[in-house]
Amino acid sequence: MKSGIPVTFKPKHKSLYSLLILLCAVITSCDEQQITSQHVQIQNTSSPTVQPMISATKVQLQTTPTPKAVLSPSPTPELEALFIYNQGIRAFRVEEYNDAITSFNMVIKRLPQLALGYKARGGAYYELEKYDRAKEDLEKAIDIDPNIGGAYLYLGLVYLAQENQSQAKVELEKAMRLIHPIREKWEYEQAEKVFLNLD
Repeated sequence: MKSGIPVTFKPKHKSLYSLLILLCAVITSCDEQQITSQHVQIQNTSSPTVQPMISATKVQLQTTPTPKAVLSPSPTPELEALFIYNQGIRAFRVEEYNDAITSFNMVIKRLPQLALGYKARGGAYYELEKYDRAKEDLEKAIDIDPNIGGAYLYLGLVYLAQENQSQAKVELEKAMRLIHPIREKWEYEQAEKVFLNLD
């Protein structure tokens, strides 16, 4: 269709033409309302009442922690002590008793009320034949937790090494009563074996 040439509609298309004009009027009206509302929104954005919200958002963004801080939290003393305790147990099992004692020292420093730390260090002192230190640690473990069976086992072994069989027997009986025969199988079997060999 060339520009400047009038368009004529046949009578059968007049209703369609009317509908088209009405639709254009509605669309134009809607567009004007949208433009007006957008203009109002733009004006409101520059008003002073919106500024505090923008500055509050900036403050929130500035105080948000960096991803590095979120991704690398420091471990709790309990988790750190547990990790070090396991290192000590591994050293103990391969008969590196001085290394084990070093680990258990760190555990006790972090968690001074952990009976297992004193019991394990006492066991390492026993293996190094430092009986007085072993006895001190084992008694401390029992003071903290009277139901720690492994401490009674090593205390019995200390008394046996010091040729005090009657006291060794008392401690080994307590050990067998308190040590779990399945969870702490090695300690239970050790206590039973030594106890049965006593005169």
